Amino acid sequence: MNLLKVKGSYYEMGFQQGVAFDVDIKNSFYKLEKSKPIKNLKPKLLPNFLFSKILKYIVYKKWEKPIKILLPEYSQRIKGIADGAKVKLSDLYVIQAIEVLADDISSLIEYPKQVSFACSSICVLQNILRSPQIVVGKNFDYITDFVSDNIVRISEPKNGYKSIEITYKQIAGSHDGMNEKGLVVLYNYGLSIEHVQTRIPITILVQQILERCSNIDEAITFIKAFRYPNGAILTLVDTTNRAVCVEITPEHIGYRKPQDGVLVATNFYLSDEVKSFNIPHNAVFKTKGVAKELQGKPVHYSSEKRYNRIVELVKKFSRLNVEEIKLILRDHNNKLTGNDDSICRHGEWISTQVSMIFLPKQRKLLCCIGQPCNHEYVEFEL
Repeated sequence: MNLLKVKGSYYEMGFQQGVAFDVDIKNSFYKLEKSKPIKNLKPKLLPNFLFSKILKYIVYKKWEKPIKILLPEYSQRIKGIADGAKVKLSDLYVIQAIEVLADDISSLIEYPKQVSFACSSICVLQNILRSPQIVVGKNFDYITDFVSDNIVRISEPKNGYKSIEITYKQIAGSHDGMNEKGLVVLYNYGLSIEHVQTRIPITILVQQILERCSNIDEAITFIKAFRYPNGAILTLVDTTNRAVCVEITPEHIGYRKPQDGVLVATNFYLSDEVKSFNIPHNAVFKTKGVAKELQGKPVHYSSEKRYNRIVELVKKFSRLNVEEIKLILRDHNNKLTGNDDSICRHGEWISTQVSMIFLPKQRKLLCCIGQPCNHEYVEFEL
């Protein structure tokens, strides 16, 4: 298990991370441009070396300015990682923007908008009859090529809350985490028809919520202060036995509360405010240039299958605690092995990278890198 502890100023925390993973960070841009989804962004007649230069130049110019202006401390954290690993800042900015690049692979679908397709999460609130404690679970699904770059990081900033996060070796922000106040933040992609915008990557905003906010109310106030680059579903949980899904498009925001103490999210919107901004249900993947398992397949298919399967399993269990959540996160939909549509995901392009369970009241994280059907959870305490 890759565990990293960093503390100090933003630059110092970044520098410590860069030093710790310098070799992997140096190789990360090469790995990115060789990954299957990114290779499909390259025009066929454009040479690889020229595509790489253009990608670095465009992303660096587009993404450095908003981060530097709106969250200058995070530009320092990114610079710290680059200096610690001794890599070019432009290369590292491409990696910071990977979440948005992955949410804009419109070349892969017939419907001409962006698409994303990853992650399953569940929150179970404490209930005297059914749930002895608050349990928050998630499978982080992403580009298969990057599974070895996932880490558990404990950040202790000079002027902010201490937090434990799931992130990449190259990333200043995080996609999931819990802070010392017991606030949990999970980030799933959202399938929005709205165009991707050049704004602060949501992984950085997740990290900011963990550092600045002590409960759901403060987190929502912070979220409402920004506009976002891509579609997202943020699940917020705190120790007061509350949870909410904040469903985000680049231009809109909606809210969804638990039903019978359970809150489930995959990658499509359900709130009244933003469900009309889902990619249409008739959108399908192209028959060329994508993995065979995706060709001609409805874009929402996997997301809906995973969502419905979690809801089905929740109803089957008379009790919902840590072991039951593990069974849900390991589920293959009654098959021996998983596929692109199972909760424990085994797709050609997209697979479960990290499985995690947060216990907010105990400030504990149970985590395994890789598919949970093949790995045991390791316990961390904040």
